[in-house]
Amino acid sequence: MTSKRRSGRSFHPGSPMDTFLASSEAGFESIEARINQGKEEERRRQEKCTYCQNESGDALKNCSRCKASRYCDEACQLADFKARHKRECANFVNPPTTSSFLTTPVAGARYPQHPVFAQGHEDGVGCWVSVAGRIDCDLGALSEPVDPAADIEKRQIQMATSSPNNGIDVIRDYKAAPHSLLNLSVLVQNRRKEKGAVLVFGSRAQAVSYGSTADVVLRGTAKGDNIAKFTRDRVGYVVAGVAIDPWDKVPRLQITHINGQEVSGKKSSLPPAIKDAKEGIIALDPGEYAILHLQFRVGDGHRIAKDWEAMACIESLRLPYALWDGASPPSSLVPSLPLAQAPIPALAEGQQRGRAITAPLDQRAVRAHYADFIEHGEEAYLRSHFGDARADMARTMEGMMTMMGELFLGQVAEAGGTDVLVQRLREMGMGEMADKIGARGRIMAYNYDQNDDDMPTAYSGVKFLREELEKSTDMAVFSASNSEDQLSVLFKDKYEIILERTGYTAYEPVPTIQWTVTLESIATTVWRAFIEKPSTSDPAVNKSAVLACLDYLLAHPFESRTTKAAQA
Repeated sequence: MTSKRRSGRSFHPGSPMDTFLASSEAGFESIEARINQGKEEERRRQEKCTYCQNESGDALKNCSRCKASRYCDEACQLADFKARHKRECANFVNPPTTSSFLTTPVAGARYPQHPVFAQGHEDGVGCWVSVAGRIDCDLGALSEPVDPAADIEKRQIQMATSSPNNGIDVIRDYKAAPHSLLNLSVLVQNRRKEKGAVLVFGSRAQAVSYGSTADVVLRGTAKGDNIAKFTRDRVGYVVAGVAIDPWDKVPRLQITHINGQEVSGKKSSLPPAIKDAKEGIIALDPGEYAILHLQFRVGDGHRIAKDWEAMACIESLRLPYALWDGASPPSSLVPSLPLAQAPIPALAEGQQRGRAITAPLDQRAVRAHYADFIEHGEEAYLRSHFGDARADMARTMEGMMTMMGELFLGQVAEAGGTDVLVQRLREMGMGEMADKIGARGRIMAYNYDQNDDDMPTAYSGVKFLREELEKSTDMAVFSASNSEDQLSVLFKDKYEIILERTGYTAYEPVPTIQWTVTLESIATTVWRAFIEKPSTSDPAVNKSAVLACLDYLLAHPFESRTTKAAQA
């Protein structure tokens, strides 16, 4: 038996690729416009006096402690200080004004780019907590690099390499595939009146559960997780430290901005304030601030797989810091830092105790921000938070990914490798996805011949096969343990249409039989479809499943010169 595949063709207006490119262009333009709008509004705020609202351009002077208020002169500053700013500045009401952490909506938007879900301060140092997750609100995975732009190729090599510290074993043992990482964006600022820097220790941050959610947080943990238990007032809690990368063995964090300036990933160009990029140790003088992205293993990739679901499990975020003399090695201060499970550390003689900012999560703010997603779904959330262009882009991208996934699964099925794929997914701890692939009924149909006139013939052939199968009493081909694996019928004298069992997967819990439907003309494959359906011990049930697939195929017009993927 020989076969000929069609050569590729360019897309045409209205095709999925054309729609995808058009929506992508509009989506990227929308993203760029929103970023530029945020920068423009920040610039305008910096040129407007906080007290009198007059625009004075470069003549405005910042509040040296908070960097959130600006004034024309000392008179405006003094008047505002007496009226409200003394209280607001000391209580960390507003974060410093920066486009990298916009906590108020830009003009025309309903929601801010960086909603504040937690805020706290301790002895003149405070922080604000937002989310740094995906647009679809899925939690992150350990298999993904912290900085995809810089590390994606390295991570692909690590995952593909077969060794004790790489590959599938690591993915399975550390549960690296499930979406279980809560990615938080934390802006921390030093507003102490006293001179001198503080050292912030990002890698020592902790997410503390509620007593009622301790077991939920533990459910997704695995080998190597930075997890501890403690008891407070006879109630058990779980504290999740910053997740540790199973390949690089470093905390999963990133310092993204120092005083509003983006931090380059190159070690040679790190600002002096960063004392240890891998550990997230930053020195902040009074008035200075930094933004960190911190990842915590809170979800399980199943029941807790979205940002709001993970945050609902967290009572507070703790961020430790210590006063610094500018000379002591940062590592020497680590033992002085208080932990949720050990709030009073054992100190060496003369050593000063470190501090920790506690920022309780505002669950009302979390629910309000994600209400559209929770109540109406992802598309409603995207439209209300990011606009129609971004939502259309996400929808068409999802459609393209689905189509590409169907094509890939069809190729796997054609090669008889579905069982191998499913087994590999199970080995990596992705049992839910394996079940879905194994349980679904799929049809992958291909037009091999160059003659478009044969497509009506293929349709008629499938219809004829369906009629013959329904009338036939021969059930051997539908038995999961049959010895005969092929059934063929002649069609219009010139064609033969064949139903052939080409694969069987016996793994539990979803045994699957794969059939191939082929229309041949003089030993040339004109058209072919691959069908997968869950297998049962009852041949009649298996036969009904194949008939249902053929019905679905017949209900969708055959397209010439295209590859068609359909789900039954």
